[in-house]
Amino acid sequence: ADAAVISSDTTWYQAGGYSHPSSPARWSGTDKIVYATDTKTTNFQNMPSARNTPSSNHFGSKNMTGFSYPAGGKGYFSGGNDGWYGGRSITTKLTYSSETYDNMPSSNVLNGFSKAYGRSSTTAGYRGGGGDAPSPANITNTSKLTFSNETWTLIPAAKLELGPSQPQRGASAGNIGDAYWMGTGDDTSITNKFTYSTETISLGGNLTRGEGDWAASGNVTNAFMAGGDHSSYMKYTYATDTTSESPANMTYTTKSNTAGSAQDDTNGMVSIPY
Repeated sequence: ADAAVISSDTTWYQAGGYSHPSSPARWSGTDKIVYATDTKTTNFQNMPSARNTPSSNHFGSKNMTGFSYPAGGKGYFSGGNDGWYGGRSITTKLTYSSETYDNMPSSNVLNGFSKAYGRSSTTAGYRGGGGDAPSPANITNTSKLTFSNETWTLIPAAKLELGPSQPQRGASAGNIGDAYWMGTGDDTSITNKFTYSTETISLGGNLTRGEGDWAASGNVTNAFMAGGDHSSYMKYTYATDTTSESPANMTYTTKSNTAGSAQDDTNGMVSIPY
């Protein structure tokens, strides 16, 4: 649970998270699913040692935010936290062709370290909200990781709408023009819509119900959200900024799902935690 996801055009990757009931409690492993064959390989690669913490029983990261850059052949896992060590500001890179990790010591996140929303355009990864922030003022910030130089910068004009709770632990989805950050861990119905061309935030359509601790994937026209406190899927239509209940249902209700899709949103996966 609480793992993070990135995707190339051919493969879905999940890393970190809380591995219950196995020990150690936090793990740094990586799983993958190849879209063409739906074949799964678990724990094939460990994240770098920089994500380890001083205790032998607590290592890796949970609640990271992932960014996919298929055109550049890489993806990124940013921030996160650990029950022993607290918030992490680290960014870690996965090169798809070799499936190897690199530390990025000069590329630390600038806003809330863990549980942040995240989505990628063709040129940058955008990260909004989050917990374990350096100061309370940081919780509404949006920052971006520019893929060409792998540096983080704050976007002062892009402040998330708070609604009734802190913007974190929601679902992230989007299309070529916009990112949609939906719900919160306190089960709100708010949607923050981030437009890549202007790097500004506006309110999107409200969800059909308050939800959080869930995940989203989708295609170029719709996002599908799953998890939280319900077994049903919710559908968000980008063209009209409206939501509806999908007739699809999961086999059981679960929180702390992870999900992700390729940058062109032709494939997507939702991972059900333990």
